[in-house]
This record gives sequence, structure tokens and C-alpha cells, in this order.
Amino acid sequence: MDAPENVASAHTLDAAGAPYLKLKEISDSMRDAALCGNWDEFIELGKTYTEAFSAVSAAAHEKDLSDDVRHARARVLIHILDNDTLIRELVTPELTRVSAMLSRANRNRTAIKAYYEQNVASVSS
Repeated sequence: MDAPENVASAHTLDAAGAPYLKLKEISDSMRDAALCGNWDEFIELGKTYTEAFSAVSAAAHEKDLSDDVRHARARVLIHILDNDTLIRELVTPELTRVSAMLSRANRNRTAIKAYYEQNVASVSS
């Protein structure tokens, strides 16, 4: 359940803040997927996040906003940044693991290619 300040920001933002709340919702889902190690879902959500971020970027240029709306948007953005920090902490070890796996695969491919060039190619000559 949302903390009272987040509930208040949802009421303060109303329709004009919908892009911010949508981005927060996706960010929360990405955080949850990362916490569970569900990287396939995380990647799919990342695509949606990019689209939602574009909508927020467009909404960020609105003028004549009340202080309440500006503060509500700031609270939502801080929440999203907190999620981003946690996600980065969770993703880093996974990226290190994938990088090591790709490096091993590349070394194996290089070794196989060298073996092939040295042994198989010379036999067929």
C-alpha cells in the first residue's frame, strides 16, 4: 500500500500527472521483477518504461503548475529514482555474470576457430 504522501500525490496530480504515475507504476514493477530475478519480465518492462519516460519528458515542459502539483511530481520522481538506485544495485551482479559468460563463450569460439584453422584446414589442403 502506498504511503500517505504517495496517495496525496496521486490525488494532487490527477489527469495532468498521469504520465508520472504511469512511470512510477512501471518503475515499481521493474523493481519487483529485479528483486525476484525475473530478468525477462524486467527487460519487457524496460521497453514500456522507455515509452512512459517519453510521455513524462513531454509533460515536464508544462507551465503554470501549482506548487502542490510540482511537489507531487517531485515526490513521484524521487520514488522512481529510489527504485532506479535499487535496480542498479540488483542488476550489476547479473551484468557481471552475463559479461563473464559472454567472455568465456568468445574465448571458446576463438579457440575452436584457431583449432579449426590449424588442424582441419591443413588436412583438407
